[in-house]
Amino acid sequence: MRDLDFTCPICSAHVPVAGDEKPGDEVSCTYCGAPCRIAGKLDDEAAWGLEEDF
Repeated sequence: MRDLDFTCPICSAHVPVAGDEKPGDEVSCTYCGAPCRIAGKLDDEAAWGLEEDF
């Protein structure tokens, strides 16, 4: 299991994830509820981030 750390692009809250996510997966901010998508290249995990998914 990986240690992924994301920040919500809307409210800047910490978004905990299970660790088995990959780019393209949808997650929701636990604070504001904003829908987000994990963005980045599959082979560059260090550059992954969240983007708004409206």
